[in-house]
This record gives sequence, structure tokens and C-alpha cells, in this order.
Amino acid sequence: MRSILLIASLLCVVTTSLAVPARPGCLRWKTLADGRQIEVELRGDEHLHYWQDRDGTCYVENENLLLEVADPASLCQRAAERRAKASLHRLQRRQSLGGDHEPFVGQRKGLIILVAFSNKPFLPYGDNGQQDEARLVSYYERIANERHFSETPFVGSVRDYFLDNSYGLFDFSFDIAGPVTLQRDYEYYGQEMPGGTHDAHPALMVAEACRAVDADVDFSRYDSDGDGEVDQVFILYAGWLTPTELHDSRYVAMAPLSEKAEACVVRNEAHPDEYLLLENRQPSLWDAALPRRGSVVVRQGRKVLVR
Repeated sequence: MRSILLIASLLCVVTTSLAVPARPGCLRWKTLADGRQIEVELRGDEHLHYWQDRDGTCYVENENLLLEVADPASLCQRAAERRAKASLHRLQRRQSLGGDHEPFVGQRKGLIILVAFSNKPFLPYGDNGQQDEARLVSYYERIANERHFSETPFVGSVRDYFLDNSYGLFDFSFDIAGPVTLQRDYEYYGQEMPGGTHDAHPALMVAEACRAVDADVDFSRYDSDGDGEVDQVFILYAGWLTPTELHDSRYVAMAPLSEKAEACVVRNEAHPDEYLLLENRQPSLWDAALPRRGSVVVRQGRKVLVR
């Protein structure tokens, strides 16, 4: 890759300095290795999470996604090791910068790679339900870079965000590469691993995406400080859908997720930027930690109601 070491930043993975605890009240019925079913609650944080029953017994999932009793002391030790490793990485990263630094001002470039999977393409963006890749790329270029971009549900572009928050001093814009289709299905990359510590192969997804565009992309353009490491590469992957607009009062029946993924939008006519999003959500794949299954109604910017 043009002698550049690649450090890929995922849009779907955000690394923070503080551990994010599991949401309280995430109760699920899970199957034990001996076949019994028990109700357990998701506990822990980003470094390690586990399941705990009403009696305080801790469990982790094995390779068959069945619960096995876990030793709390071992869980704490494993979490402490992960936290220490993450803290050391942050410290080394800061030290590598050296000295005192003024806030960065001026222009900087990032790369966004559009990634689809063998069983999950991007929704058609073109006429008569056909995919027009040029129009698809142009659409995401507008989302990333267009000044004062305003097209529902977007209010401003990514570039707008950085310009506005830096009072016009930091101009961060993006090139768009792809779309590329990876060889495996999206479950292969995103399935949760036993023990619930991480997804299966997100790093492989990044590597395959970068190799797929390598012939067309000069990665050195995204080495902002000239240290031989690419700083700003993002993956935008297929996996959601375009909701159906509802304009009148009527009964809506959504198909089971096993048949079709659907979502609906109801807009507030008095306030066009406000809307309700209706989805059929099930505790599987990316939503494996949902406390229950059924309809979800999301009010933009306010709260999530599950029933």
C-alpha cells in the first residue's frame, strides 16, 4: 500500500478514554450448556461484558453461544488487563506526539471507503431501482463535504461539523472510494464472539476494504503528519435501509425480520426536522443485546420507547 502503514478508524467503532457500562435492565432468556434456560442481565463495560442471573452467578458464552459459569475473579482480572492495555496504548500515543502542541488549524483530508457485503449490498441509488454507483458516490460526497448540506434527515455535512466547531479554523474534508463488495457476508465480520468481548472480524473487514481500493487510492494523501502512517481512513458499511414515509393514518404491518428489514417514518408537519422512526427490532446480530423483541419507536433527538 505505497509503503504506508495503515491505521484505520472505523465509523462503527469509537474508542474512548472511559469505559462504557452495559445498559442497566438488559434482561434476556439464555440457554445454559446443560440445556436449561435462565433469565440473565447483561453486565460489564466495553473491556468485558458478561451475563448475571438473579442469584449473582456470572456467565459467559462459549463457542456455541451457550452460557457457562464464569469465575468473577477471572472476569475482573481479564477486564483489568484490557483496561491497562488500553491505557498504555493511549499514553504511548500521546507520548509519540512529543512536547506541547497548538491546536491544528487549516485543511486536512480523510478517506471514506463504501463497503458492501456478499449478502448486504447498498440500497439502489438510481433510476428504476438500479444502482448508479456514480450517483451513490456523489450522494456520500455531499453528506461528507457539501457546505450547509440540508437533505432529510441530515442537517449539515461532516465538514460543516468540523468547521462550525472550530469557528472556521479546521477544514476537514473527505474523498470517497468504492463502493466495494467484500467476499464474505456481513455476519462473518460482525458476529459477536463467545464471551461478548468483541465482534468476529472487524479488522479483517477494514484490511479487505483497503486492499480492494489500493489500486485506485494514494494512501499517502491521508498521512497528515508525514510519519508514514495513514491517519484518517473511515469505513462506511451497508447494513441499514431507507424508511418508508407515512403520510396518513393507517394500520402498518411490518414483515418478520427473517423475511425483510423494514422501517417507517412519520414526520411532524409543523417541524420538518422532527420525526418518529418505527422499526421491527430483534435481539440478534448487531442488536444481540436488546432486552426484548418487538416494535421500536424512536423520536429524533429525544428518547427511545420500546414496547
